[in-house]
Amino acid sequence: MFNSFAKYGSAHFDVGITALFISLKQNDYIKKLSLVISEAYKLRGIVATPQEQDEHRKRLLSMEKKFMEFEAFDFRYFLIEELLIKYAKYFRIPKEVCFLSWSMLNDLYATELPLQWPSNFNAIVVLRTSLLIWNELNLERKVERLLNEREVAVHARKDEVNNAVNEFLEYYLDSYETSFMRDALEQLKLRTDSKHIINDVILNIKIGLHQDDRPNGSQPPRNLDEDLFFKLRDYDVGKTGSTGSATACCEELQSASYPWSARQPLSSSPPQLHLPK
Repeated sequence: MFNSFAKYGSAHFDVGITALFISLKQNDYIKKLSLVISEAYKLRGIVATPQEQDEHRKRLLSMEKKFMEFEAFDFRYFLIEELLIKYAKYFRIPKEVCFLSWSMLNDLYATELPLQWPSNFNAIVVLRTSLLIWNELNLERKVERLLNEREVAVHARKDEVNNAVNEFLEYYLDSYETSFMRDALEQLKLRTDSKHIINDVILNIKIGLHQDDRPNGSQPPRNLDEDLFFKLRDYDVGKTGSTGSATACCEELQSASYPWSARQPLSSSPPQLHLPK
């Protein structure tokens, strides 16, 4: 404790309350800032009017923002709803599909995708899933729209998007009857019985996604005969030579001249060396 608290006035008190308030948030023990201030006043025996407490609260909120800036917290927050509308306009998605995707976005929050991926990625996932379902239910009015993620700066591989769509469809296999998508299909006057949606629509889409993940025919097939994993183990691999050469090497070592004979057993003590005086 080499610093003087009197030099900084009550700054140390404000810093302590702010640090405690942020730690409560990060540990899911959220309390109101006014409650934290009142408890801190009790510990220090401070009597303040409600107006003074409100001014202190405003000062601590500004200090909280400064704390978050020091921790490199990103204050930019993009809602999936806003990006969904922007992407739908950019790719010129029909209004019926937009209505379906908007309803399916409410179902997306029941999955873990919003916790795993950013908002722009989830918006693309919802649009792609709604397009796939719409095309399966409307063979005469199929929407031939290709969503190119690179055009909207969503840097994700195709297999990542397909896996996210597949995970999103898994939710409907268990909770279709209580989903927002079912209500949207009813308002669009489309077929909504669960057997048809699950067995004919969702499963067909999942099979199609699985086929898209397969390697295309342009890649040469692997030759298993050239794969070392399928070959029998060769125990001579890694040896310096054949058995005959190894025997010759041993004979050469035995016939080499040493201070003591290599053919005779070694004594318990090494031979004495005559050093010059």
